[in-house]
Amino acid sequence: MLPKTISKFNVTARASIGMLAKHSTHHLTRLLSGLHAPYRRVPVFHCPLVLLRCSSTSSAVSTQLAYRGVPFASLSPSRRGFMFGEIAQQYHVEYRGHSVRSPETTLTTSDRRRAKHCETCDWVCCDEHGSRRVKAKHAQITWDRSNNQWCLRFRHVKLDQIDELVLIVYAPWGLELWSYCLEQQVGLHTCGLHTQVIGHGISFLGSRKDTRELSRDSFLKSNVCSGLQRPAEHIVTLTWDHGLIGHQVAKSAEVVSIYTGVLLESMSRSLRGRSMERIAMSYDSCDLSYTVQLPSGGNTSRGQKRGSNQQTYDWVRFVGKSLVRVEAKSASFVWDESRERWTLSFYCIKRELFDCLLLVLYSPWGVDIWEYNLELALGWTTTGKLTNLTGCKIVFVGPVKEKDGYKAWTSKLRPRLEAAASHAVTLPWSHPIVAKCLNEELCRTGC
Repeated sequence: MLPKTISKFNVTARASIGMLAKHSTHHLTRLLSGLHAPYRRVPVFHCPLVLLRCSSTSSAVSTQLAYRGVPFASLSPSRRGFMFGEIAQQYHVEYRGHSVRSPETTLTTSDRRRAKHCETCDWVCCDEHGSRRVKAKHAQITWDRSNNQWCLRFRHVKLDQIDELVLIVYAPWGLELWSYCLEQQVGLHTCGLHTQVIGHGISFLGSRKDTRELSRDSFLKSNVCSGLQRPAEHIVTLTWDHGLIGHQVAKSAEVVSIYTGVLLESMSRSLRGRSMERIAMSYDSCDLSYTVQLPSGGNTSRGQKRGSNQQTYDWVRFVGKSLVRVEAKSASFVWDESRERWTLSFYCIKRELFDCLLLVLYSPWGVDIWEYNLELALGWTTTGKLTNLTGCKIVFVGPVKEKDGYKAWTSKLRPRLEAAASHAVTLPWSHPIVAKCLNEELCRTGC
């Protein structure tokens, strides 16, 4: 485990809504700098932690606010889904009297044995009617900022591989288990070119501008719930004090993490990645004095105009009379429980669409920016069938059985990153660029 933050260094800046509304970015930067200044010699994993709250957000509603302090909120969606699947299976065995067994091991398209978490179904239910392949899919009730509505989206549903589908709604008050009718296919939709590889999606959308606080009563009265009731039958509501959940909550507390109390910890990966991208671009234009410009125009494979978040690269860097297309990819420290090691993974990299690749590391001590050597291509790996659709990934792994994140970083992860990329800069949380960009992002999202 990582060393715990020494209490005298655990500095937390909390301000009321009125005070933060009066603070400019300059004042926030001075606040951050003042907190960090006395402890600059402290090791990076013991750095002071600064948490900011902002009231000048465009909306008081956000997913992060609704799930703040809720069990499992700090876990990754994949890890959370694995635990929820175990809960659903145990409920069917203990409370519905089902006889279940593990699915038979199958082979991938590469003739490799599938891992347990990669099987086509989660369990096989056996009764007098025969055997049924059951898959459990979970989704979080999220706030769609672009459309101002609550929504529920289940992903990667492969109908041809299952006989029964259990939908698990991850809500602030507990878990809602539903049995989805595969024949009706209400809410089912394709995912473009990805459908053949990752499967379909199932979505239920709420009313526009329904900004009511997310609670079970408001959920039952919402269009999300009414849409879910059409193709699915409600099984049970498991509150957080239910016996089946207690064991998984204890297991979630054992998950190794180095980001407890770190800024942006509760932010979703997509929003955090956008924040890291904004910081990298600001560093490009401010500290490196490049003239930068956001891309615009272009059409998708469907012939639709690309949005700002759908461009093939992140920004253009003007170097003399030439243009350099820059792509920024971010990653965080993730503990691989099966292999017992720390990993850094940068996803969705399409080499032919940019000229310069920046790797942005979200770390407890700040933001690390590296310029990747595209010619060496160290750590570069394919992603199977998804390679042609989503691109490749870059992966760096730490030493096995080393749970101390700082030791894993200094002994193996950083040397491997240095061999593949050149270090541009480390921006601590007190840096003016970081403070400015994060303050804008926090105020915009309400995280």
